[in-house]
Amino acid sequence: MTLKSLLKSTRRLTAVLAAAFSFAVVITVVLAAPASADTIDPPPVRTISGAASTVVRPSGLAVAPDGTLYLANHHSTAISVFAPGTNGDVAPERVISGAKTGLVQPAGMALDAAGNLYVADVLGSDVEEFAAGASGNVAPIRVISGLSSGLKAPTGITVGPDGSIYVADETAANVAVFDSAANGNVAPSRSIAGTDTGLVAPYGVGLQSDGDIVVSDYAACYVSGHR
Repeated sequence: MTLKSLLKSTRRLTAVLAAAFSFAVVITVVLAAPASADTIDPPPVRTISGAASTVVRPSGLAVAPDGTLYLANHHSTAISVFAPGTNGDVAPERVISGAKTGLVQPAGMALDAAGNLYVADVLGSDVEEFAAGASGNVAPIRVISGLSSGLKAPTGITVGPDGSIYVADETAANVAVFDSAANGNVAPSRSIAGTDTGLVAPYGVGLQSDGDIVVSDYAACYVSGHR
């Protein structure tokens, strides 16, 4: 795929996502791979939507190796978990929700190699980790939060091969990196921030195979790479 066609596809996807977020109930779309480099408008191979699905303004997702889909419902303080291949108006196989979870407005999510779920909570100003298979009104197995953590409005999260936790914070304008054992009111081991980074309101974060950190910036309207 050429750079021109990639940028065109990106603009198209951005428009679709912007339109989707304008509705109270949003369809979760799984796109098929393009038939060719010129195909930029493929139909979804399946959708998850409707009253039974409980999908309400989904803001973040994570997919397990077996295809299990974890969906953060931005305005319902719940995380819905769908079985691999779920299609249509189908209820999730389990839901993480309730006072014990501490969820306020879950956004980005990530899974580690053991299947534990990490959640960046934008209004809760924290990162929560739930045990693999967690369901119902359950407490997280650890929470990173507090003044020392520097977390203000975490939106994106990813977990490195060594267990390090990378958190994009749109209000703090940084990417905080926490050690694998970080828990409670602890400072990050390092932080990517400052004028030279170009970060304004980082929203999503990911890792490349070479270890480079890739950040999408909501306000700066670009994707940047960092080491």
